[in-house]
Amino acid sequence: MKNKTIFDRIKSGEIIPHADANYAEVGRVCEKKRPLIRAMNRADKDAEIQEIWEKITGQKMAENSCVFTPFHTNYGGNIRLGEGVFINHNCSFLDLGGIRIDNGVMIGPNVCLTSEGHPVAPSQRQSMKAAPIHIKEHAWIGANACILAGVTVGRHAIVAAGAVVTKDVPDYVVVGGCPAKVIKSIPKV
Repeated sequence: MKNKTIFDRIKSGEIIPHADANYAEVGRVCEKKRPLIRAMNRADKDAEIQEIWEKITGQKMAENSCVFTPFHTNYGGNIRLGEGVFINHNCSFLDLGGIRIDNGVMIGPNVCLTSEGHPVAPSQRQSMKAAPIHIKEHAWIGANACILAGVTVGRHAIVAAGAVVTKDVPDYVVVGGCPAKVIKSIPKV
């Protein structure tokens, strides 16, 4: 079996100490993406943003999806967008653990999706631990919300502005607060 890259190991959820012999590769690859991210944030036309997005993520953006700039990511290679996705300005996606955004999702300004974190134990804190984020069909993420590693946001769910989401969100509910809790159900109309 082929040796796993540092990116494969991170995405699999392995705890990677910063002192790991291969950890510096993360910084090198992310550094190579920065000029592309800066170029995308200077772009004026949607077609240009979509073209640069493909270079950053390795995935063609659907023509009916839209990313308002500025947009920030550390890596970009683990972001997957469905069709009809809207991402408002000044969002930050840390995607080493993977970020999947399904069809029809709307993301407000200043939203942070971070699929990366650090273990709680002080002896392991100088390490990275990642887990994927999945935002399911037609969810709406409000302005300034933060969604942490390992969270799935359910279909047609709403994450209220300013919420900090640390646990999975069921389908057809509104969550809000810090940490986010279910506020109410949404009728399935």
